[in-house]
Amino acid sequence: MIQYQVKKGESKLNPFVSGGVALEYMLAANVDAEQKRTGNQSIEVKTVAVLDQRQKFNAGILLGAGIKTRVAGGYFIAELRYAYGVTKVNSPGTLMSNQILLNDYKLSDGLFKVNSVFLNVGYVHNFFNPKKKLKRKK
Repeated sequence: MIQYQVKKGESKLNPFVSGGVALEYMLAANVDAEQKRTGNQSIEVKTVAVLDQRQKFNAGILLGAGIKTRVAGGYFIAELRYAYGVTKVNSPGTLMSNQILLNDYKLSDGLFKVNSVFLNVGYVHNFFNPKKKLKRKK
């Protein structure tokens, strides 16, 4: 991500905007499925792995805005970010490929992208302590 400080100078609250690209790799994907049937016993909850029906690599665009303020040798940061999914999480060829979900639960995947909004709150402490270089006498 690239961050741009909106207001220059020594202000108590330093606003900034940020943007960048997210490259993601999916490690696991599961569906907890349960079917409730009227007048009959329901089919109990079963966890079904759907990683094979998902794209392992996904890409997104990140946009954010926040504030940074100096606190005790570091910075307190609060940022609101929006992630827009560029790639689809699954493909048309895998929508009906999970036979357990399709036959037992009458469930098929839909084509979708993941978009999200999240709030980051944190503290960054500077540990770097530069030392002055001594000049040698000749």
